[in-house]
Amino acid sequence: MTSPPVVDQRASGSRARLPAAIGWLLVAPPAVSAAARVARLDESSTLLILADGLTSLLVPPALLALGIGLRQRSRALTLVSAATAAVLLWTTIPAIGLPDRAPPPAGTSPALRLFNANLHAANPDIAPIAEEIRAAAPDLVALQEVDHDAAAGLLRSGVLARFRTG
Repeated sequence: MTSPPVVDQRASGSRARLPAAIGWLLVAPPAVSAAARVARLDESSTLLILADGLTSLLVPPALLALGIGLRQRSRALTLVSAATAAVLLWTTIPAIGLPDRAPPPAGTSPALRLFNANLHAANPDIAPIAEEIRAAAPDLVALQEVDHDAAAGLLRSGVLARFRTG
């Protein structure tokens, strides 16, 4: 008569917990990002700003963790991952997202008018750009791809007279 095989309870218990542990590892970074968004801390550190830009990459792990939570019947993992995915999606899709912060009251911060243009190197017609700059009456002018002739033309037009060039 043969005896039944011995099953190591610790090994089978560890294998059963492995998917849930993976789920928690998957949902942790997106959950931190989601919590920072809800607390409006997402612009308070470089790491959170980076996470903000990577939101589209944070949603899939949260959804995968949700699937693991459902499969493992882990209420905590399911709730955390579902809430995380919901917050990330809610704040990412502008049409349904959280409203932006209220603008500061009028007169509390100075306005800065910026004129920015790429002149596309060797642009032969500077007059329209000079006219746009004049019409915009900016406080700051930023120009890219300005060759020597274009710079000389803008300086001759007088439109840059009130700005320091460099």
